[in-house]
Amino acid sequence: MEQGQKQAMLEFSDAPKVRAGDLLYPGTKIIIRAHNRAFLGCFSLRMRTQINWTVFTAWKEDPAQYTKVADLIAGEISGKVQNNYDVITTAPPSRKRDLNNYSAFELVKAVSAKTGLPFKAAFRQRDKEGHGRFKSTQQGTTVFCNDWDIEDSSVLWIDDFINTGSTASMCFNLLVAKGNHVDGLVWCMGGN
Repeated sequence: MEQGQKQAMLEFSDAPKVRAGDLLYPGTKIIIRAHNRAFLGCFSLRMRTQINWTVFTAWKEDPAQYTKVADLIAGEISGKVQNNYDVITTAPPSRKRDLNNYSAFELVKAVSAKTGLPFKAAFRQRDKEGHGRFKSTQQGTTVFCNDWDIEDSSVLWIDDFINTGSTASMCFNLLVAKGNHVDGLVWCMGGN
């Protein structure tokens, strides 16, 4: 582990005061990567090796305790949003996620606040247990929220992390089936 990584881990002990240096390793920069396996038009900004995974996963488990993390990530994402979208949405929460404290919702709310684009949840919470790599295909049917009425619009689909792209692909196909144009922006991708 490099010195900067050790320092970021040590500084994390005071978690509610997370700073950019706690989440991002020194000297890393945004590199836009396409995720064509997810869908054409889906891109990520960072690699897992560029972030402090301990800080990131702690935020995913309890975003209310680490509110600055969503704001830091939203700052990077909103800096890349240049198209005119009608709405922002995100992936469906797994069954175990608390809808009032779901990291993807908190991230999209923060991006919405920075860009002025409205956030609307498109998908209902999944009905089966599971989260992570390849789990999205085993979590039951993904369905729209009862109040999702967005059709023939421009949708920005945002997520905090992408691994295989199966969840992104599933969301894309459902949104496009309603006549929407969909672009995807993910903060971090797995792998090297």
